[in-house]
Amino acid sequence: MGCLVLEFHENKVVAITAAGTLFSVSVSAIENGIITDLQLIRHSVHELLFNIEKQMEAKFKKVLLSLPSDQAQIIQFSTQLKFKKTFSDSYFNNMIQKLEEICLKNSLYIIKCFPSEIKIDNEKVSNPIGIYGKKCDVLWSILCLNTSIIHNFNNIFSGLHIKISDYVFYEYETINQLLDDDQKELGSIVLNIKESNSLVYIFKNSIPIQIFNFKHGYKAIDDQIAIKMNVSKKEAKLLREKYLSCLIDPNSEHHISINSRNGTVDMTLNQFIQKILPTVKSTLFSLVKQMENNNIFGYYGQIFLYGELSALLGIDILLSKFVNSKVAILKQQSGSYTANYFNKANNIKQKNSIFFKISRFTLLGLRKIYDMIKK
Repeated sequence: MGCLVLEFHENKVVAITAAGTLFSVSVSAIENGIITDLQLIRHSVHELLFNIEKQMEAKFKKVLLSLPSDQAQIIQFSTQLKFKKTFSDSYFNNMIQKLEEICLKNSLYIIKCFPSEIKIDNEKVSNPIGIYGKKCDVLWSILCLNTSIIHNFNNIFSGLHIKISDYVFYEYETINQLLDDDQKELGSIVLNIKESNSLVYIFKNSIPIQIFNFKHGYKAIDDQIAIKMNVSKKEAKLLREKYLSCLIDPNSEHHISINSRNGTVDMTLNQFIQKILPTVKSTLFSLVKQMENNNIFGYYGQIFLYGELSALLGIDILLSKFVNSKVAILKQQSGSYTANYFNKANNIKQKNSIFFKISRFTLLGLRKIYDMIKK
């Protein structure tokens, strides 16, 4: 059968078929983008794949791994090539191979690469193909992972008949699709507040130029709910998801009941929110401080909130008070990017060819040029 997509999250693995059917298994073996229990996640994935193939009465030949981007890096490298007469596709392919060699020497695996600047004989060009000259210099922006992380994910599939076709970052793929062309070209800052950490993606000139990983996450909010409501951490998460849905002008007349360790506690929704609101503000303030320390706001991009915590009504208004600028919610549409996964997986014929990792990029923020993915 065709390709299967596996998304690896901190507490689960989700399998997506080409028809859009979802399967999942709960497993806590990844933390901050790193596998913490290889044996556990390997057993869970093997069992998941066995159940999928049994239920669908089919065998999958390849799998595309959709990885967390907590350990993702964006690094710049330069390559240079001397050539005769006009610059051709083969010359560009040689420069890509040079780039791959540089990354391998630095123990980096390329997920995607973007030529952020191209010069022919020291003059900037948007597309070098066909231009006469003697020397080409390319400044690359590389979206990559440490090779040891890739090796650990590969080890999950040892002993299986399924081959890994390629790797993507599901958060990057989603954000890249949700932002429109102008937002990526003019500059955007996307903040994803996760459980134990927060990721910041910065786009400029239509490509990702920086990724930051900060320690603060919404775990601090769940911990405060557990302490102040005297409930378990598991129950605290459920209370946040159920009642902390509106931070601005909540319905104060609505009464809720909380089953604490000391018995049932009755309060209004407003009273519950007011108990937790200082922690929410403190979490946002700490994140903003870290962003300021890393000069993130110096990119002058529009700020977007993305991910689980962005569903809290009013969190964008709270964040805007700390950053003195408008904050928008980047809403994800269910299943909006899975089709791209399968297009990518089915088009890849050379697993190790970096040529397929350059997809529809923009040079110098001027215009889109050719699609390097061969159909």
